[in-house]
Amino acid sequence: MTGIYIDDTGTPGIKSKSIYDTTDRKTWVALILSKEQRKEAYSQMEGCIKEIKIMFGASEFHFTDIYSGTKEFASVDLRVRIEIFRGFAEIFKQMKYPMLIQTFTSDDILRNKIVISDKKIKADNFNLSNTSDLALFFLLFRIKNYLKENINIPLPIEIIIDEGRQKKNTIQKCELLKGYLNNENLMYRSSADDHLLQLIDFVAFSINKVRWILTNDKKTDIDYEMLKICETANFNILNIKKQKVNFKEHSFQDYDKVLRGVYDRNNNLSDLELEELKKNLFD
Repeated sequence: MTGIYIDDTGTPGIKSKSIYDTTDRKTWVALILSKEQRKEAYSQMEGCIKEIKIMFGASEFHFTDIYSGTKEFASVDLRVRIEIFRGFAEIFKQMKYPMLIQTFTSDDILRNKIVISDKKIKADNFNLSNTSDLALFFLLFRIKNYLKENINIPLPIEIIIDEGRQKKNTIQKCELLKGYLNNENLMYRSSADDHLLQLIDFVAFSINKVRWILTNDKKTDIDYEMLKICETANFNILNIKKQKVNFKEHSFQDYDKVLRGVYDRNNNLSDLELEELKKNLFD
């Protein structure tokens, strides 16, 4: 079947210098693979994993560990670790896999005039008052719309989510995707068991790293390398706007200016209106 692989990313408890960042920011990314792409990707990933097992003693590509030089990659030279990122960037450059993304912060929810007064409200067992659950639920809406628009995709499809929100090898009923989803179940798997989750782990880590670089002042040579790698990957994320930036001149204020422009065009709450709403709701 067509398979959609989903992973999350963020910097829980940590806030960048952007005024539009919060400590509860959560991003979910979905990678869409046809039946044929799925078979080919499985075959390629098995070969890659055999290689890193021989070279580093690692059983999977976990990009936080690769970037940070931890666990099996603790003694691996930075230049070698960066080459792993370059290799995966080439995969996405060549394959142009379609992807969808959804990010929410608690401020975004209010800025978009989404006020959930009942903290117990749930849909398909998603807690809609929870930033992470709401972002994932909205991503599933995006997936549903994508499937509606692409009627040539054979149904049903499978959706595989990286473990964390639920334990691996568990399922979650999803009425939202009734008629599209195999057995109406979302499946939670570990990346060690389903190697294609490692592909979306690369994307999720990379786009979050780019955001972090662009929302802070100090930038290093490795930051520059990561931006170039992601530029090479040219991720085919269907609902994201791409914009070139001057690495040496870009500041987090520039990032905020772009976001504020988007908020204004979408008729979102202004910064003052948002603060007033938060004061009335939470004070």
